[in-house]
Amino acid sequence: MKALTPQSLNDFGGKCQFEHSRKRAAKALLEAQRFRILQDINNLTVRNPETRIDRVLNREERDKLLGKLDQQGTMTWGKVRQLLDLHSGEKFNLEEGGKDKLVGNRTEIAMRKALSDTWDSFSSEAKRLLLIDLLTIDRKDAFINRARSHWKFSAEQAYRLVDWRLRSLSQAMPAYRLKQ
Repeated sequence: MKALTPQSLNDFGGKCQFEHSRKRAAKALLEAQRFRILQDINNLTVRNPETRIDRVLNREERDKLLGKLDQQGTMTWGKVRQLLDLHSGEKFNLEEGGKDKLVGNRTEIAMRKALSDTWDSFSSEAKRLLLIDLLTIDRKDAFINRARSHWKFSAEQAYRLVDWRLRSLSQAMPAYRLKQ
């Protein structure tokens, strides 16, 4: 296996679709998670079963769905309908297109699981910087030292973060591993 080396935060799988001269950002960054969620929500339409007319979500529905997707990893279409007070006959375009669920903010969920209330107490900037550390420090021992000394995490929290990173990397790039 090839050891994972430190990467730029904008060196994750190709070119940016919006700024063609730049590399794509890491999916784990909160901005990338938010972009993906907003893209789905803004592309979502609801079809009235009687008139067969599609409508976009209103502002209140979009905000409610965004808030929920920030809190959980996935939502089934049934749960989305329940949240938005829609009846079971109303269908979503993405649902009819074969998408089986909406994916939430997996980074937020993973960080809350690893760090409990500590994650929610961080400012947006602190969250961003922690994620940068997670994505760019290539040695397990170096990250654990940084997590313990700079971030003041317990050993258990530091190891949970490393475990999350290892699982994330093995799913995204099975041929890579962290250096020991």
